[in-house]
Amino acid sequence: MNINYQGEGNFKIKAKEGNIILGEKIQINEFTIPGAGEFEVAGISAESIDGIFTFQSEDMNLTYLKRKNILDDKELERVKDTDILFVPISEWLETKTAIEVINQIEPKIVIPMFYKNVDDVKLLGDASPEIIDLLKISKANLPVEDRRIIAINKQ
Repeated sequence: MNINYQGEGNFKIKAKEGNIILGEKIQINEFTIPGAGEFEVAGISAESIDGIFTFQSEDMNLTYLKRKNILDDKELERVKDTDILFVPISEWLETKTAIEVINQIEPKIVIPMFYKNVDDVKLLGDASPEIIDLLKISKANLPVEDRRIIAINKQ
């Protein structure tokens, strides 16, 4: 799976089964997710409820947050196995709240969005974030113990 950051909350994910577009519109290939519900397109499963989008592709679980608050128990149950979390930070979601949400979900990889500069991203964890141009990831190379915070340069 390859993940490109296109600025703000926009990402293009190229998976074996197809493409996932995250942003103002959420799409799998040419199919736009119309709202709340469960969907399956080209072998990619998706669920959308209250600004929380989850995807299953290439045996990994991705969560994309389009909301600004702490998750309740029911929402946490839906995202408990998140491998990769796309989380808004900075002005859109207070950094303190973003850290709390990340700690609630406990993803293996955190990909921040809506940040002004890398200093905003550094506030998310003890370790310095990795800064890369493109994230190439598979189930086999997900972190086992330590969480990775990865800031992807805008393409």
